[in-house]
Amino acid sequence: YLRERAQDIRELGQRLLYFLHNSEQENAAIDRPIILVANELTATLLASVPKEHLLAVVSLEGGANSHAAILSRALGVPAVMGAN
Repeated sequence: YLRERAQDIRELGQRLLYFLHNSEQENAAIDRPIILVANELTATLLASVPKEHLLAVVSLEGGANSHAAILSRALGVPAVMGAN
């Protein structure tokens, strides 16, 4: 549980740095079905992908209690968390 919250804190720190530096984040346009694979899948990253193009998600880190895992279940998207 605490590892999942640590991931949330890291994501919050990254988002704060992004806003403080006022840099533009470029998201690739997703126009076909994908399987999203990440070292650490965040809920923000997951939410940035259109649901109609998201086949499944795989995260090397994280677990069933992470916000990304909870969000993927709510969206009905198959997920493998902690695949490391």
